[in-house]
Amino acid sequence: MIEQATLGEQKNILREFSRALGREAHVLTRQPDLLWQQMYNRLQWEDPGINQALRSEFAGRNTTGVKPWLHVRNPFHESSAFIRAFIGRGDQYAFSPDGRFIISIDNKTVRVTDFATGQLLRSWWTGHSMGVQKCTFSSDGRLLASASVDKTIKVWEFDSGKLIHTLEGHTNTVWSCAFSPTGKLIASASKDKTLRIWETFSGRNLRILEGHTDDVMGCSFSPDGSSIVSSSADKTVRLWDVSNGLTLRTLAGHNGYVTACIISPDGKVIVSASMDKTLRVWEAASDRCISTLEGHEARVMACAFSPDGCFIVSSDWDGKVKIWDAGTFEPLGNLIGHTDRVMACGFSPDGRFIISGSVDNTLRVWETSTRQAISLVEDDTMGIRKCVFSPDGRQIVSAGLDGKLRIWDAATLQVLHTLEGHTDRVSACALSPNGFSLVSTSWDKTLRVWETTNGRLLRTLEGHTGKVMACGFSPDGHLIISGSSDKTLRVWESSTGRLLSILEGHTGVWGVITCAFSPDGHFIASGDDNAILIIRDAASGRILFKIDCSGWQVHGCQFSPDGRFILYARGNYTLQVRDAFTSQLVRTFQRHEGPINACAFTPDGRFIVSASMDRTLRLWSMDTGETIAQGMFPSSVSSVGIHPWLPQLISCDHNGGLYRVDLPGLNFGPILVTAAATYQGLEAICPACQKRLQINSEQLGTELNCPSRGCGLRLKINPFVLNAPRE
Repeated sequence: MIEQATLGEQKNILREFSRALGREAHVLTRQPDLLWQQMYNRLQWEDPGINQALRSEFAGRNTTGVKPWLHVRNPFHESSAFIRAFIGRGDQYAFSPDGRFIISIDNKTVRVTDFATGQLLRSWWTGHSMGVQKCTFSSDGRLLASASVDKTIKVWEFDSGKLIHTLEGHTNTVWSCAFSPTGKLIASASKDKTLRIWETFSGRNLRILEGHTDDVMGCSFSPDGSSIVSSSADKTVRLWDVSNGLTLRTLAGHNGYVTACIISPDGKVIVSASMDKTLRVWEAASDRCISTLEGHEARVMACAFSPDGCFIVSSDWDGKVKIWDAGTFEPLGNLIGHTDRVMACGFSPDGRFIISGSVDNTLRVWETSTRQAISLVEDDTMGIRKCVFSPDGRQIVSAGLDGKLRIWDAATLQVLHTLEGHTDRVSACALSPNGFSLVSTSWDKTLRVWETTNGRLLRTLEGHTGKVMACGFSPDGHLIISGSSDKTLRVWESSTGRLLSILEGHTGVWGVITCAFSPDGHFIASGDDNAILIIRDAASGRILFKIDCSGWQVHGCQFSPDGRFILYARGNYTLQVRDAFTSQLVRTFQRHEGPINACAFTPDGRFIVSASMDRTLRLWSMDTGETIAQGMFPSSVSSVGIHPWLPQLISCDHNGGLYRVDLPGLNFGPILVTAAATYQGLEAICPACQKRLQINSEQLGTELNCPSRGCGLRLKINPFVLNAPRE
């Protein structure tokens, strides 16, 4: 279709394809088979010309019998300034002064990447025996220096990769290093509480700067090279005279370790970053604090000025990168996308880009070529971490770090109700079998029960002495179960909130982090962060099986729809399925490259879906244990919910995105439902039309089509029966 477009339309299509390809390059270089899926999920939101170019291919991939794939139905929630990510480059980097190359270093290898193409050009061994904490270029781009935990600084010739000097003298970790503007000197900052100044040409140590009373964590030269600023774990910033090594002034005010410092391009102000979650702006000519920049919610690990001095960038322990106006000191927004602490950040030499290095093993590049681009960065205001479908599939419930729950229209993703009342983050939520009630748990140590039709708070359940981490309804809706960091499970009467029992047996720092009822209501499964899975008799609370699952946690546990199996995630990036009646291990699922945050059975019991910190959703075959489909998201995928009868998912990531995901090519088998004993006999509810189906005992364990007009959903009736749920 692109051939039929005008020249201008063709250029626009190619430009958007190129931009999307850059954003997905870090995925596609490792998994080229995801090319169509990842590109379509980005480009489907572009102008009609691009949609036209994709339409015929999409039609072919959206038919019965094709290989299943993940079709994301709403745009990725990420900073619009994001351009590219480099995978496997470590969390420390440096731009070459001409902006052509990015250097990244770990404790073994120096890697040179072409900034324009993302291609790895060359690499060489560092010679460091331990991790590299900082790397930096000389102003002429000829030399590269690295600071290491092995107590040394190494100086390299960039073009050849030849090692010129190993600077020895520090008696502990070297946290940082910097070239003077002329390149004739190198400053280093160390855990031994000192700075050292070295002559670049000879490698000779010229002087030792003493005065800090704890680790010196960062250092930087002034633009004229006459002074050095340093930051320390003693909570101070110091300005030093290079010529004699004396302290010019000490800047005090931070309430935590000062992790980084930088002097503005005009030399008039100093910015420092601290573990007290703030940045401070100081007048360089005095010890006066001009402004305190607040907004980070975690330790601030790095900071930098743009080359023109108009902007400040900072990064923190929670993976956020923030941009500030250097004139007004107002925040301009967040660059969201990293999934772990961001240890380094800075601008390209021309100021058009920001690059950030994270422990999540990526370097991310962000566009900042105009003030408009900077102001377009987005924020995660809700902090969505959990999401579930309602039993009829028409609504979605999400739980957030902001302490609120939201009920969404599943078709439009419009918020219908916002539920407020918790005083800390909401850790879990679950809907009653009839969908009329919602229970939520929070770090505020309470459970709350809500009415879903209007968002009204029905009752607050108190009694746990620790953070409440997990919850669920019994299949008949009579009971609520909760798990807490106080290491107990509690069983509550749902209609009154009355505490019925306290179940003990778990250990660990976080205690009980997952719990679930079996579909027949006879069993309770629960897991803790000591990797212990416990299966109990629900009526008595008696422990039937206590299983050491060999890892550092068991979470996300649930029973299969027929009650035969228990699924859970382990801290070692795997899923396991066990026989619910014997506790024997049935299958282990291995492919994720990061911790698994959530997992679930599909309603036919044939497939499993998992969400991971490796940014993926994976669809697995229960029969073979193989991955059938997977999709990559902008950030760590924190939760997944499965539609009660359609091949659709709802998921959320650490960027705060809430995503509807279709599964083209996947067909569910008969949907498993459980009959309940009522005064009128046995009844089963069709999840599609919500009609009550009268069945007889001979139909238990068999398949049938829903007889309601216009429905016809294929159902399989479980062989067991529940008591009638209360309305």
